Amino acid sequence: MVVAVGRNTATAMKLCEEAAAKGHSGAMFALGAMYSGGHDIPVDRALAEHWFRAASELGHGQAQLMLGRYLRSGVAGRQDLREARYWFESAVAQGIAEAEAEFGGAVASCSARCSVALDELGRRSL
Repeated sequence: MVVAVGRNTATAMKLCEEAAAKGHSGAMFALGAMYSGGHDIPVDRALAEHWFRAASELGHGQAQLMLGRYLRSGVAGRQDLREARYWFESAVAQGIAEAEAEFGGAVASCSARCSVALDELGRRSL
């Protein structure tokens, strides 16, 4: 017999926070996902990025992909294309297929912006 169980976000948060405190990268990723939206808690992009970063630093591939996305778009307030590229590369190295396309976009975006910045510096020195 299958019993339908409703979503209990408060319990999930508590369990994930306890596991994250013990260094569980999957729990850190889950916290990032919960704070990023679509759950029964207020969206907090900065906190989502914090948890994605914590999980990424422990080698969680999906968290590396999400952190790359956050840094590429600046959705949490800080855009850093070079660091986004680093995390996309890390996710690709772990076999996260989605990261391949994201990595290509980050490289193209960074290259275009770096080129514009170098052009601007060249004009200022004339």
